[in-house]
Amino acid sequence: MANPPAQNHLKDTHSPYLLQHAENPVVWYPWCEEAFSRAHTENKPIFLSIGYSSCHWCHVMAHESFEDTDVAAILNRSFISIKVDREERPDIDAVYMAFARALTGTGGWPLSIVMTPDREPFFAATYIPKTGRFGRKGLIDILGEIVTLWQKNNTGVRDSAGKLRAAMEKQAAHPPEGTFGGDAVHTAFRELSGSFDEEYGGFGTTPKFPSPHTIVFLLKYWKFSGNTDARRMAEKTLDAMITGGICDHIGGGFHRYSVTRDWRTPHFEKMLYDQAMMLYAYTEGWRATENNVYKRVAEDTAEYLITRMQAEEGGFFSAEDADSDTVEGGTYLWTYEELREAAEEYTEEVLSVFDISEKENPIEDIHTFPRGRQTLAFASRDAANLWYTSENRTGIRNNLLKVRSRRPLPFRDDKILTDWNGLCIGALAYAGTSLGHPEYIRAAEKAAGTLPYTEAGKPKELLHSRFQGVSSGAALLDDYAFVLWGYLMLYEATFDAVWLECAQNLTGVLSGQFKNTHGGYYMTATGAETPLIRQKTAYDGAMPSGNSMLAVSLVLFARITAETANEEDAIGILGAFTPEIMRAPSGYCHLLSAYLHMNSGEECVIVPGQEGTASLLQALTHGYQPFRTITIADKSSAITATAPFTRTMKQRENKTTLYICREGTCSVPFTDVDDIEDYPLSDPFSPCRAAPEH
Repeated sequence: MANPPAQNHLKDTHSPYLLQHAENPVVWYPWCEEAFSRAHTENKPIFLSIGYSSCHWCHVMAHESFEDTDVAAILNRSFISIKVDREERPDIDAVYMAFARALTGTGGWPLSIVMTPDREPFFAATYIPKTGRFGRKGLIDILGEIVTLWQKNNTGVRDSAGKLRAAMEKQAAHPPEGTFGGDAVHTAFRELSGSFDEEYGGFGTTPKFPSPHTIVFLLKYWKFSGNTDARRMAEKTLDAMITGGICDHIGGGFHRYSVTRDWRTPHFEKMLYDQAMMLYAYTEGWRATENNVYKRVAEDTAEYLITRMQAEEGGFFSAEDADSDTVEGGTYLWTYEELREAAEEYTEEVLSVFDISEKENPIEDIHTFPRGRQTLAFASRDAANLWYTSENRTGIRNNLLKVRSRRPLPFRDDKILTDWNGLCIGALAYAGTSLGHPEYIRAAEKAAGTLPYTEAGKPKELLHSRFQGVSSGAALLDDYAFVLWGYLMLYEATFDAVWLECAQNLTGVLSGQFKNTHGGYYMTATGAETPLIRQKTAYDGAMPSGNSMLAVSLVLFARITAETANEEDAIGILGAFTPEIMRAPSGYCHLLSAYLHMNSGEECVIVPGQEGTASLLQALTHGYQPFRTITIADKSSAITATAPFTRTMKQRENKTTLYICREGTCSVPFTDVDDIEDYPLSDPFSPCRAAPEH
């Protein structure tokens, strides 16, 4: 009697991406010991496929290959196949992406790895078509060659893979050499200047990513150095992105990247981390320039987050797909006639600002769009400004959204990721304070209240994800670092010191389980599963790295609470990655932002009196002061526990009193708002925090 066909093992997983592959004819396993045990027993190589639910090319490869019975027959006969959701297991993704870059010099998703039963890679690629084209081999050809190689010489393959692993382990374990120098921030700026696109903003050519943390660095560098060219580059990039189609002018938010240099034609997926960081960047842009267009873009992004991406219980969903109804960008594309009809009474205004052609396909748009359908981009920066300042904009958006909502919507990944939620919490709290929207702060607090923690243990530990009510996965460095930033932004928005207590809990876990003795922090906790190599990285990619965000947060936490050990840990992060930073400083912009704060911070401490703190807070938060922190010494148990120095801060004449502190010393106390405006930087300082009562 024939054995029954092997079954796909993804049906009981808790990942939307894995569930998308649960009906494939490929016998997929999730990342699990059963798969590795079978590979050892049967002496088969492992085919590892890593992707995510909103990835367009992941879908293309799935439809072409993983739903194909011929491909499935080869994989099921000669390989053990494993599927990984990179958002659910970023630790696995990071390790194998590093191997892919070592093997091929490049990386991306879908990531296709072939490795030994000992998990050591010997082949890597990204998207592979099913069959060969244009001189490029197809997946069926490649798999056949690997099967032949494995059958003839799997001992040699194992040996080569083992040597690569040993080299990667040696590189990862190498202690830092040298001392970090501040010249790196100036070198980073010069590198950014060299790659800056003077015509269209942004950096490089195509594909062009928003890199909001780079824009934030430029604004902070301008404030730090006085170099107005940094601000100009930031503004031009902010302007160019909202002129192009990468910005969703109708529904709010931003698409992942542009496939064209002018930002016109996006890759349409919407990632939560992009929304959070773009909200932060445009809020920073508004504070630095008072350009109300930036404010409206930030408001649109926050509105999109709260109305489309926030779950009822409070957390934020991960992403929206690039495709809808099998068409990339189908939800967002318009023909001239569709736009004209949808605008109704606003037709003339809409057609005057949007650069949309009556022709079937303008040459600027990519060939995969359906005939005549185009992205919505503005004819010019002036047209964008008219749109964002038009008194009819709400009515126009409502008309266009009414039509767009009748189209098939893109798939939304309802997985709630702790790290990306931390970014979202921080950005909403900051925007809420800066833009005067308390509802953003409430949305951030609601999300913060639902972050998944372990039930037992002290200090409590975060979990990485939640899907359909089930929380799972050991938290990684990014989870702790991004949530730490979120908590600190919530404190600066509400001055409720319970958020400082939450932050203190996280730093305790980080020090105990992630910290490296040579400085810096590992991606995984002590004792957690480590795929091949326990990584420690700081390079800022599409979003800031865990070490970069942690350094920024530790400096901020140190300045709020006067706990200098936190800043020492941030200095240790800079030191740990000094050799890498010095090779290409512009790849570490967010980490360098921590250095800027260390060297130009200003700490303000308010001791409340009967008249309250509102007038002082208004004065202190006006304008762009990225290195200023504010602590309210209200004598609550939470503030005295997390910032013990506040116990000695005294009122003057029973009035609300302000101390302005720099470089470890504080000013004489102020009780009059008008005195702050007249306070020169050269005023003599009195010793701070050791003896603050005057």
